[in-house]
This record gives sequence, structure tokens and C-alpha cells, in this order.
Amino acid sequence: MMSWNGNHYFAPESVLTKDGRRVMWAWLLNLPVAPCGVQSLPRELELPADGVLRIKPLRELASLRGDKTQEEVGTVKSDTTRLLKQIQGNTLELEVTLQAPAAKEFGIDVLCDKQGENGVRVAVLTESKTLRVGTVNAPFELKPGEDLTLRIFVDKNLVEVFANDRQAAVSASKYVPENLAVRLFSQGGETIVKQVKGWKMKPIHAGQ
Repeated sequence: MMSWNGNHYFAPESVLTKDGRRVMWAWLLNLPVAPCGVQSLPRELELPADGVLRIKPLRELASLRGDKTQEEVGTVKSDTTRLLKQIQGNTLELEVTLQAPAAKEFGIDVLCDKQGENGVRVAVLTESKTLRVGTVNAPFELKPGEDLTLRIFVDKNLVEVFANDRQAAVSASKYVPENLAVRLFSQGGETIVKQVKGWKMKPIHAGQ
């Protein structure tokens, strides 16, 4: 199951590439605005021997990466937030790795205002075993001692998230051009941030 907010991840298609990858995409029905939609990012699917479906962003998306920025964060203390100073924007790829988080809720807010508020929240809730992206809730659970790596793609007001290659979710918000800030947060315990990397994403069509 890949549609967690009604039927927004709709009418999937897939192909088998020449190098043997199963690649799929879908129509994001009524996202980011209704009554229309756009195509999702393509996903690579794999079913290894452990029987757990792997869901990864298409590796060729890396060709759209522009300037890379890496920011040192360290520890986000319990019930606090940390506004990133160097990474911001509304056409971004983010890669965030958190060390075996033990907090009750932790993650990152994107598309925030200058104060770090009113953004789209990407959170893992340990007690409810949930990955939350905006208003979308998908089942997700970390193994004991497992680090969390979030791959987050931001395209104006559309946010697609991949968590440890085991879950993916997409959500959208109202488009506010000046909302560019990114912040980390931790609730009910501290969270150690191993790395935060960001890339400005280039348009897929030349000349745009």
C-alpha cells in the first residue's frame, strides 16, 4: 500500500529497466492543488530475501542536484527546534541522518516561514509507529538501535519523503513563495543529528 491519505497516490504505472530495476510512478491526484494533479517522482522498488519491500527514489534524480550544502547540527535537545542557517529553499533534496533516535517524536520541518513556523512537518512518531508527512500518516517503525535516514524532495509546495528505503509518503501545502526555511525538532527526548545535506534541485526540462 502506497496511498496513505485517501486516494491521492493514484493510477500507478511501472516499467522494468534494461538493468533490471522495477521503476514505478503514480498520479498525485488533487496534489498539490485540486482538481488536478501531477506525476510523482519515480520510485525504485525491490523485494529482497527478507520479504520487506524497499522503496527508493530513482537514482537518476541525482543528475538534477545543484549546489551541495552540508550543515553541522549536533544534538537537538528535548522539546526544542533548530533552524538551519545554510540550507533553505523550495526546490530542494535533503538527506538527514539521525542517530538511533529515542525521542517520542522527531524530524524536520520544511517550507517554513523566517521564524521556522507554518511549515510541512516530516516526523517519526515512535509510540504510534508512524511516519507523518504533513497531514499524511503511514506505518513505519525503526528497529532497536537503527539510525534514521530521510530523503526529502521539496518542489515548491509538494513534499515527497523516503524513510530508510522502507516507507514513502507525499503531501502538499498551500504555496507561499517566501516560506523557504528548514528546521529540525525533537520532542520527548533528545535527537543526535549525524548529518544534514542539501542540494538545490534543477528543473528536469532544459531552459527552465
